[in-house]
Amino acid sequence: MMSHQRDRAKHCSRPIQLSAEIGMKSARARIGLRAIVHLYGMSTNVGELIPAYEMQTCTLVNFDRVCFGWPKHFTTDSDVLWNVFLHRKGDDLFIKVFTANEAAVQFPYKVLVVIPHADLQKTIQRKFTVCGDPKEQVIASYAALFNEGFVSPNNELLIKVGVRPANIITESRFLRQQYQSLKARVTTLEKQQNTMEKQMQSKFCIMHFNAFVSKTPKKTQEAQHSAAIIDRADRHWVLRVYPFETSLPDTNLKVFVVLRKGSRTKCRYFIELIHDNPQQSVLQTTESLFESIDAGYGWHCFVDRKKLMADAGFYPNGILRFRFGVQPIEK
Repeated sequence: MMSHQRDRAKHCSRPIQLSAEIGMKSARARIGLRAIVHLYGMSTNVGELIPAYEMQTCTLVNFDRVCFGWPKHFTTDSDVLWNVFLHRKGDDLFIKVFTANEAAVQFPYKVLVVIPHADLQKTIQRKFTVCGDPKEQVIASYAALFNEGFVSPNNELLIKVGVRPANIITESRFLRQQYQSLKARVTTLEKQQNTMEKQMQSKFCIMHFNAFVSKTPKKTQEAQHSAAIIDRADRHWVLRVYPFETSLPDTNLKVFVVLRKGSRTKCRYFIELIHDNPQQSVLQTTESLFESIDAGYGWHCFVDRKKLMADAGFYPNGILRFRFGVQPIEK
């Protein structure tokens, strides 16, 4: 009988022990969450976790003389361009914060406006929410800004403006929607590029040409020529590429289509400078009347030299990779 009672006591104490263990784990989890919240400045309510403000400093010059306002803008880490417009209306300074980003305007954003002061207790802070159509918000009166010493002796006012999503859930939803929009846009651009490629392949006589163009400008102006494209009328077309000139250190890349043999004609043509990333390739297209043999038509400023020097994707091993095509316009 005594043994049976001891066994029951053991079994009865087990749920109490498990409950205590669960309670301790839950407490440790809450403490861990609070530590993370303290580190990142978030709320302890999981549904209201708060991202940090992304701040931008604005200096309003000629503060008491400008009547039309001070337009400003800045881009956040999520690649959203925010417009900030500060202006005077009556005796007060107003602010309007808005974005044209189609995804961002659908979500609520918090705005923080700070006008710092040497005396921290006098610092002005205003907080409000923006969502959808922009609305003006009053910040402070002109009289207070001057009387309390916010305006510097050289007639400038310093304002800090910060923007953040309303909470981390809002931020997550926006980023997901932005990703889907960008993905759809990339798909559309790829389809357009494929369509253009098919049209060019079917309508143009096309050739590839690799030209060695020294990054160091040369004194001579000897051009390089590709092999010839021969169209149905037995005309011979080549691509002409000039080196960079010594006399013009900031010269641009010059490329031309040349009729080397055959009858005069009006011709539609394109020249493409190929990049390792196809979406960054440079493509130019136009049409000209080729009236004489060996005359070049094209671009004296096809690509800026500084752009080529700064991007290795255009210039592997000192080689510029071209693709060009011609389409004579027969009457």
